[in-house]
This record gives sequence, C-alpha cells and structure tokens, in this order.
Amino acid sequence: MAASHNAVATGDVETLAAQAGQLETARAALQNAMDNTDMLTNMLKSVGLYGAPALR
Repeated sequence: MAASHNAVATGDVETLAAQAGQLETARAALQNAMDNTDMLTNMLKSVGLYGAPALR
C-alpha cells in the first residue's frame, strides 16, 4: 500500500504497473470471499437460520 501511494505521488508508472498482478490477485481473493459469504447466507436462509434472533 505504501509503495503504491509513493509511486502515485512521484508518478512512478513502472512501480504501479509492476503491482498490477498483485491487484488482480487481491481482487480475486475479495471476490471469492464475497461469493463464499453469499453461499453461506443462502445456506442459512435455506434452513431458516438467517435472521434468527441468535444470529443478529
């Protein structure tokens, strides 16, 4: 994060471009986490547990 901030501040395009793969990896990980959360929510809904008082 700090390297990206410094690269933007100094206009270091090479450093920013080198981080593209890391950004794509981070995005994929976040998408997987969201998908897993959606899947768990749907499973809880399917057995009537989503929104139950103990889960609020």
